[in-house]
This record gives sequence, structure tokens and C-alpha cells, in this order.
Amino acid sequence: MIGAITSGNMTFSAWRSVFLLGAAIYFAGNAAYVLLIDGETQQWNYPKEERDRRAPLAMEEKSAEEEGENKKDADV
Repeated sequence: MIGAITSGNMTFSAWRSVFLLGAAIYFAGNAAYVLLIDGETQQWNYPKEERDRRAPLAMEEKSAEEEGENKKDADV
């Protein structure tokens, strides 16, 4: 890509286009990351022993969340 832009045209404006293109690619990637990230800790983050110990807790948390959602639906 850089070769196509600067081939036979080693000017300041050609290199500015290269750097602006790079900045746009990095910005788009960062924006996609920020929009798609999830702050919830995944189960694979924990060692097996801790994961086994946390499994019942995760089920309780999920059921509590579902009850809250069901309660909200009933209120509407």
C-alpha cells in the first residue's frame, strides 16, 4: 500500500497521505474495540479450581439477573 502511494512520488504530501491512512486505520480499529468490548469477566480467566468454586455463584448471579428482567417485563 505504501509503495503504491509513494512509488516515484517521494514528496511530503505523499507521505502525509500514508500517515493519515495509517491513523484512520488505527482509529477505526480502536473505535470498533471501544464499541464492542464487554467488561464481564469470562470463566476461562480463572484457574480450574477457582472456576469450579465460582460456578454456583455465577448461576445464582444469572438467575438473579433473569428475575430482575422478568420483574421489569411484568411491570410494563
